Amino acid sequence: TVTLEQGRKFGGGLLERFHSLTMWTATVVIASGDVAKRCSALRRLVEVAENLQSDALADLFGFMAVMRGLEMAAVRRLVLTWDRFKSHESITAVLFSSQLRSLAESLRSGRLMHEHLITSLPYIEPLLAAMTSPPWESKEPCVYDWEKSIDGFSVDALVAHLDAGRSLSVQSDAHRLAGLARLSGMKINPSLDEYFKRDFPLLLFLSRPSQTTSEPSMQFYQSMINLMSEMAEADNIIGKHTAI
Repeated sequence: TVTLEQGRKFGGGLLERFHSLTMWTATVVIASGDVAKRCSALRRLVEVAENLQSDALADLFGFMAVMRGLEMAAVRRLVLTWDRFKSHESITAVLFSSQLRSLAESLRSGRLMHEHLITSLPYIEPLLAAMTSPPWESKEPCVYDWEKSIDGFSVDALVAHLDAGRSLSVQSDAHRLAGLARLSGMKINPSLDEYFKRDFPLLLFLSRPSQTTSEPSMQFYQSMINLMSEMAEADNIIGKHTAI
């Protein structure tokens, strides 16, 4: 339905969840505590991303949301955290750098076409962005600069994702059945279920436009994330340079 005119509202809701999961991922890393705790959070989130893209779940939509969060500038600037991650969690760090980032790049660029992947949740965020707020209709700045290649995303990628959307519309039943098959017999962690029912809706709220300003409140939240990131390792980095 997201490829149809009447599916715009549903597609907008999926976009909210995608961007909220992205922000949640970044927040978990940045707000975990000291360098050691941030490193631990980073390791666990990389493991989450690995599980999401595995055959057991095949949730490429969730996988890309988590990867987007881990690759946000606010997370990447945590130099001490990444240094510790590479030295103390070398196996997971190699998995992230050599396999997961490569897969994310292929999905983002549209090189990995959907017709070859029958997944539980395909990666349709670029398609949703184009269908819910087409750059040729919107008066507001678009999420993507379609005329430039940013993080591997360009006009060619847009065309690839639009082409994949046609395949998805034909294979929707196959994806639905694949998802049901993978979910059958899966046990839900009650505490984790309660966490996402109680706390995750807050990020969904933050992703919606503010009632008092035309600027989306998610932009304000992202500014806060950037500030927290800048402060997180400032003292340690200053101390390190002073000691040198």
